[in-house]
Amino acid sequence: MREAGQRHLGLRKQDSDDGDETGNSFLFVEEIDVGDGFDVAFEVAQRVDGLIDGGCGGQGDIFGGHAAGRGVSGEFEEIFDLLPLLGVHLFEDRLSKMHPSDIADILEELAPPERHALFLSLDEEVAAEALEEVKPKMQQSLIESLDSEQIAGIVEEMDPGAAADLLSELTDERSEAILEEMDPEERQDVEDLLEFSGNSAAGRMTTEYVALPATAVVDQAISALRDFEGDIETITDIYLLDEEERITGLIPIVQLLLAKPGVPLSTLPQGHIVSCNVDANGRKVAELFDKYNLRSLPVVDHERRLVGVVHAEQVIALLRATH
Repeated sequence: MREAGQRHLGLRKQDSDDGDETGNSFLFVEEIDVGDGFDVAFEVAQRVDGLIDGGCGGQGDIFGGHAAGRGVSGEFEEIFDLLPLLGVHLFEDRLSKMHPSDIADILEELAPPERHALFLSLDEEVAAEALEEVKPKMQQSLIESLDSEQIAGIVEEMDPGAAADLLSELTDERSEAILEEMDPEERQDVEDLLEFSGNSAAGRMTTEYVALPATAVVDQAISALRDFEGDIETITDIYLLDEEERITGLIPIVQLLLAKPGVPLSTLPQGHIVSCNVDANGRKVAELFDKYNLRSLPVVDHERRLVGVVHAEQVIALLRATH
């Protein structure tokens, strides 16, 4: 049984014996049942040969032009051109493999009905990554038709800092309703960050990082990385902390690949410790990244305790927003 609001796409291949006078085969859209106000009532015919891999036969002009030159990776241009013709369901698997920035480009180019249909077709993790890449105004447009429970599921998959930025743009009532639907642990992380100014280091940091006691060994670091629930691709260093949670060492991840399991982390070659205060403004943070060629910057409170990390991508987003 189909649930309300789901999208279904039935495809039927017409063999050459039944095709046109040229003997070409066609691909027909037998049925498109799209909920959420996206009313599609048409049939599309395209040649089977080369439909996906060879482009869309010039039909992509429904947007006034093809994806070429729009910033969408070339290997995914046909998705951009065919979305309005064949519906979003056909491309869900391929969209999930795209870079979030490319999905964001597609979302921003689509008309509102198609945009919302595409966004709703993404799973929560992919939707969260794409949502982090679009502009604040577009973020609000994408989530305005969703209920608090749906938004909470997506927000929980976002980086806590990005989630706090998103909720800070909403009304207090809407933001509170979404927080109420979130799991307690994720909600606490986001609520903590909502207390800081968006232009400060604390307002740009994430609370997802890997830190271990100064006495930890390589085995413990590897286990911590395996258990890490955030975006593992952002982790470039492991922080060693004393009993007061102050940074005593910084171990580049690459050193773990070269070390034996039982070796104390404190004996491995370490990186230079550069940090900033929670109150540091965006300009100061950007200057530190530029001066020291950083990939990440630990943020400390007034007692020098580690409270978060700013990554290079967050600095890029900051610079993009101010220019």
